[in-house]
Amino acid sequence: MRKKIASDNGISLRSVYRYEKSYREGQFAGLVPASRQKQRVQNLPVDFDTLLAETIQLRKEVPERSVNQIITILELEGRAAPGVLKRSTLERHLYKAGFGSEHLRMYQDARESSSKRFCKPHRMMLVQADIKYGPKLPIGRNGAKVQTYLSSAIDDHSRYLLHSRFYDNQERS
Repeated sequence: MRKKIASDNGISLRSVYRYEKSYREGQFAGLVPASRQKQRVQNLPVDFDTLLAETIQLRKEVPERSVNQIITILELEGRAAPGVLKRSTLERHLYKAGFGSEHLRMYQDARESSSKRFCKPHRMMLVQADIKYGPKLPIGRNGAKVQTYLSSAIDDHSRYLLHSRFYDNQERS
C-alpha cells in the first residue's frame, strides 16, 4: 500500500515512512512544515547606514560609477576601512534602495524616450499655453481678496517660456 501511495503521488517510499512517523509523533501538527529561522549573520560595519547614504549620493552624482569605484572612493576618503565593504553586499543594498544599475538604466531610458516622444522636431512648430490658479491677492474693492490666474505659453521643442503673466480673471488672458 505504501508503494502504491508513493508512486501515485510522485514521492519516494522513504518520504511516506517519514510522513507516517511525523503523524504518529505529532498528529496533523507534525505534518506541518517547520518554519526555519535564517542563521546567516551579517558582519556589516557599525556605520553601514551612513556609508550606504554616502554610496547613494555618489551614485546620484555620477550614475555611471561602478560599485567598485564607489568603494575605492569611500576607502580613499577614509570613510571606510580597506576591505570592509564588499561589492556584492553594496550592490544588493543599492538595488533595494532603488539605485541599482538596472534601475538607473531604466530611469535614463524613460527620461530619453519621454522627452523625445512628446517633442516637436523644430522650434516654434508648436506653442502650448495653459492657465493655472494663482494666489488670492487683496486687489479688489476695499482690499477684498481676488483669485488670480497665471497664463503661460511655452515652446514645445525648446521648452522656452515665451510668455507668462498673472491676471485677475480668466477672460483677460
